[in-house]
Amino acid sequence: MKFLRNSYRSLLIVVTAVAAALAVNHFIFSTVRIVGNSMQPTLEKNEWVLVSRLPFEPAYGDIVIFKKKDVSSETLVKRIIGIPGDTVEIKNGIIYINGEKKENDFSLISDEYNMDQITVDSDGYFVMGDNRAESNDSRKWEEPFVNSAEIKGKVIILLFPEIRILN
Repeated sequence: MKFLRNSYRSLLIVVTAVAAALAVNHFIFSTVRIVGNSMQPTLEKNEWVLVSRLPFEPAYGDIVIFKKKDVSSETLVKRIIGIPGDTVEIKNGIIYINGEKKENDFSLISDEYNMDQITVDSDGYFVMGDNRAESNDSRKWEEPFVNSAEIKGKVIILLFPEIRILN
């Protein structure tokens, strides 16, 4: 009988630990492998990142993961360029947010690239990859904004091949 009681306790500890790990992975943190090249040089293909799934207010410059079913069945990783109410325009490869020229703190856009001014929806975010020449992002989508319900988390740490805090 003592053996069964000890086995039951051991099983309960293992089941509780597994349930806690799954809950943390699903609700608090998760790991994501970078699939494409759209976030180079910040994030390279096949690197692993730690994503916070805790509620947050997305801000300019945040790197987020999201699901946008009208674009891809994959989880996407991009940087927030415009927040609700912002106007976003690209003239001769230069990004203007609310009429203000944004210094190019990520990667270059061709000098020939232009995008008419648009206003970000009240529940939307304008996102771009850091590798702007190769990124499939808000500039190219029919529905250009990622809404808050589509955002699954904020990338906070590069885990592999080196550990580096992001944002």
